[in-house]
Amino acid sequence: MDVILANVKTGVEVVSSDVDPARKPDVVDDLTATKLPAKSFDFVICAEVIEHVINPYAAAENIRHVLKEGGMAFVSAPFFFPLHDEPYDFFRYTEFGLRKLFQHCSSINIRARASWGRTAMHLLVRSLWFKDKRIDLAVQLLFVWNLPILLILRPILGRTKTPYFTTGFICVLTK
Repeated sequence: MDVILANVKTGVEVVSSDVDPARKPDVVDDLTATKLPAKSFDFVICAEVIEHVINPYAAAENIRHVLKEGGMAFVSAPFFFPLHDEPYDFFRYTEFGLRKLFQHCSSINIRARASWGRTAMHLLVRSLWFKDKRIDLAVQLLFVWNLPILLILRPILGRTKTPYFTTGFICVLTK
């Protein structure tokens, strides 16, 4: 779980933060109880981290805490996505859950990450790595049986972004 923090005062200074010292971050820190100074970063990138923290409200508040006034955060979170980094995969977020988490930001822009056609294809590829072969076979058969329909509908499926069948959401937040 890597969080990237950046200052742009004179050039760009990038600081990586992670709770796990084995990942060799610049700063070993817990996003839910950060020791980083308040209002010290212009940008925060928190990609695919928020689902792994046990207290996401504390993490969201700390992202806001370390941002300078007018600073921006980029936060992405999975929605329709297989388990990963077990046993530390705790949550899946809807657009509304993310809005609630970051309700204290001055602006919140959230969009679905992928079309539902691309999400379906992503799940097909990911099914190759499922540990339960019954699920693997079921997912693959579902797609193989429906492949002609998916190919016919590809022009529509490939462009239609929907929060109902997406791999996740991307949030751009301003303090």
